[in-house]
Amino acid sequence: LEIEHTCHRSPINFLVHIFSTLISYSMQPKKPSISSSFFIS
Repeated sequence: LEIEHTCHRSPINFLVHIFSTLISYSMQPKKPSISSSFFIS
């Protein structure tokens, strides 16, 4: 997930930005996955 660092002037704008990011992520045909070995090492 690429969430841009922006100055959110209101909490509502922040939530809308997060929500839209999650929607665009869920619509991707091939979702990137996080390797579990990254956390184990």
